[in-house]
Amino acid sequence: MADSEKTRAQLIEEQATLRRRIAELEIFKDYRKLAEEARRRALAELEHLVAERTAELVQANRQLKQEIEERKRTEAELKRTKEHLENVIANTVDAIGIVDRHGKFILWNRRAAQIYGYRLEELADKTAFDLYADPAELDQMLQRLRRDGLVREFEIRMKKKDGAIVPMDISISLLKDDRGRTIGSVCVARDLSERKKAEVALNEAQEELARHSRDLERQVRDRTQEITSILQYTPAVVYIKDREGRYTLVNSRYEELFGIRREQVCGKTDHDIFPSSMAARIRASDLRVLAQRQPYQAEEEVPQPDGVHTYLSVKFPIYSEQGLPTGLCGIATDITELKQAQNQLLRLSASIMANQEN
Repeated sequence: MADSEKTRAQLIEEQATLRRRIAELEIFKDYRKLAEEARRRALAELEHLVAERTAELVQANRQLKQEIEERKRTEAELKRTKEHLENVIANTVDAIGIVDRHGKFILWNRRAAQIYGYRLEELADKTAFDLYADPAELDQMLQRLRRDGLVREFEIRMKKKDGAIVPMDISISLLKDDRGRTIGSVCVARDLSERKKAEVALNEAQEELARHSRDLERQVRDRTQEITSILQYTPAVVYIKDREGRYTLVNSRYEELFGIRREQVCGKTDHDIFPSSMAARIRASDLRVLAQRQPYQAEEEVPQPDGVHTYLSVKFPIYSEQGLPTGLCGIATDITELKQAQNQLLRLSASIMANQEN
C-alpha cells in the first residue's frame, strides 16, 4: 500500500513500531557491547589463569624432578648403607643372629657359624633357646630381657654343634613393629674362652707376682736390717750427701763422734758443722768424686774434743736410675792410732840411724 493511501492512524502506528525497533536495536547494541566487554574480560581472566596454572605446573614439575632426584639419591644411599651394614655384619668379630618372635633364626653371620659350628640352613629345625646350656641361666636372662627390653654383656654358657660348652658374652635387643609389638630380637655374642684363659693366666701371674713381691719385701727387710746393723755397729763413720753437699744420712758413729743427732745434721753442709778451711777441703774432694765419677780415697784431719783425728776417707758417687750422679757416700775410718804408731816408728827409725852413724 502506498504511503498516500495509508490513514493517519496507520502511519502513526508504523512510526511507533519503527521507534520500538530502533530502541530494541539500541538496546541490542548496548548488550552486544556489554557481551564483548564481558568476553574480553573473561578471555583476559582465562589467559591469566592459564598463565598461573602454567607457572604452577612448571614449578610442580621442577619440584617433582627434584623429589625424583632426591629419591634416587636416597635409594642409592640406602643401598650403600645396606651393603655396608651387610658387610659389617658378615665380617664383624662378634657372632650376630636375628630371630623372629618364636626364636627361629632369620640371620646368622659368618662369625656365628665359626663359633657355634652351625650354618644357617642347619638351624632350620632349631630355635635360639636350643643353644643355651643351662635353663636357669637362660630364664634369668629372659626375665631381664622382658623387664628392660634389652640385655647387655650377660655372661652365659652356650652349646656348640660339637657339644662343647663355652662361656659367651651376650647382648640382646628386642625388635618392634610400627605398633610396638615384639616381632623378634637381635643378638650379639662374643666368645669368652680365650679371655677366660687369659684371666686364669693373669690370676696365676698375679699370684706368682704377689709371692715374688712378698719374697722381695722379705729380702729387702733382711737387707735393710743387715745394713742398719752395719751402720749402727761399724766403727767407721758413714754418711751420704746430695750433689750440693747436704747430708741426707749419717750413722750412729757419726752422731757419737761429733755430738750431733741425725735429725740435726740432715740438710746441713760441712760448712755448717766444721771450720771453713776444713769444710773447703772436704767439699773439694766431694766435687772431685762427682766430676770424675770414680771412687776417691784421701786422709782427712777432723778436730774432735780429745784432739785432731786422722781419718782414711773413701768416697764414691751414687747414681740415679738414669745413670746420673745424685750424690756421694763416704766411709771414714779413724786411723789416728795407726798414724801415731807410724810417726813413732819413723822417729824410732831415725834415732836408730842416727845412733848407727854416731
